[in-house]
Amino acid sequence: MRTGPLRRVAGTIGLLALAPTAWLLASGQLTVVEAAWRAAITLLLVMLLGRVAGWFVEALALSVQPPGDGAAEASTASGGTPPTAGRRREDEPVWHAAAAGDDVDGEG
Repeated sequence: MRTGPLRRVAGTIGLLALAPTAWLLASGQLTVVEAAWRAAITLLLVMLLGRVAGWFVEALALSVQPPGDGAAEASTASGGTPPTAGRRREDEPVWHAAAAGDDVDGEG
């Protein structure tokens, strides 16, 4: 699995934010429990900032994209099904009617 650049930046910032806690723990100015609390709070804050940054980048990308481009790709990516699947679902009752021998489109 590949990690995106935004997650790598957030991870790097998180490691840099843990450096003062590690230094205080190594120098004996913090207990292990205090360092664990600080590390947990740092983790939560970095994850929150990473999510907010991701939302910002996504909103920025959507605002720059022209409205007509990528409509088919967006519907395929969000639904996970090819665009023809919707058409097949619409034609399905006609197919069932034809298979049952019912009158289809005025024929028969």
